Amino acid sequence: MNKLKGHISSVVSHGNLSRVVVSVSENLDLQAVVIDKPGTADYLNEGSAVNLIFKETEVILCQAGSPLMSVANRISGVVSQVQEGKILSRIDVQWDGGSISAIADTKAIEAMSLEKGIDLLMVIPFNQIMLQPA
Repeated sequence: MNKLKGHISSVVSHGNLSRVVVSVSENLDLQAVVIDKPGTADYLNEGSAVNLIFKETEVILCQAGSPLMSVANRISGVVSQVQEGKILSRIDVQWDGGSISAIADTKAIEAMSLEKGIDLLMVIPFNQIMLQPA
């Protein structure tokens, strides 16, 4: 497990979801989505010290300035629909084999200017795919 220490710099909540921005260093803020809110979780306050914990298998490696990355599962497609929420957004992507849906941070979707008709590359870590007999 990876463990980084930081302090909460902002919390935005909607329903039971909260987007939490954590300052890890002077030049690095990381975000997490938690199923909780400040009124029900004492630690969800600006300035609170927190640990960010994530599995080694959740780290996707990309070469700076290069489209190369450490995820083998890549699917090209075209955005067919974007449903923006306050915290999370749903993006539907059409590809040669059908449609794939993704849930992502709304701020990240806005920063990418994702809208219908945009070409997109989806990456899916191999450890996030389950198999089921057909």
